[in-house]
Amino acid sequence: MEAIIAEPYGRRSYLGLTQWAERHKVDLGHPKIEPPKLALDEDRKTANSDDGSSNWLMYDQTRTAWSKGEFFKNYPEEKVYRHSLKEEVAAFRMAAEGAAKDLNSGKVKKLSQSLEMLVKLNETGLLEAYVLFARPDQGIARDYPAYRVANRDKLRRYWMEVVIEG
Repeated sequence: MEAIIAEPYGRRSYLGLTQWAERHKVDLGHPKIEPPKLALDEDRKTANSDDGSSNWLMYDQTRTAWSKGEFFKNYPEEKVYRHSLKEEVAAFRMAAEGAAKDLNSGKVKKLSQSLEMLVKLNETGLLEAYVLFARPDQGIARDYPAYRVANRDKLRRYWMEVVIEG
């Protein structure tokens, strides 16, 4: 696990943990959280509200806002837009908070499995770690070193509580 936290985007880092998991018969796995593709207006109108899925609209809207200017407010030193940790977390957080609100108010009786896990990650403070480990791309990976310096404990917790115990 420490090797993965030190170097999460190299294949060799996962070898030791995978071997340990096989030896101890432990399943490893990141949660499956996939925002639906809601790009078409018709899809937006028919998003299921029974399981909180309509909250994914906030994910799309947040991502759009970031690509149209929010990125440069948060990263004024960068001249070219890139997908970032802050953007992905902000978008997921909007969906998670909306879903949690709908559940708590009784508007939704049971969240979809994806949203349920997203709410849990948000409420336990492990959303950033999830994005960094389970949904990285080149832009997000650029934000990892700075996050690791300040949040090594959350990165460990994510592996112990979500990936290993999941």
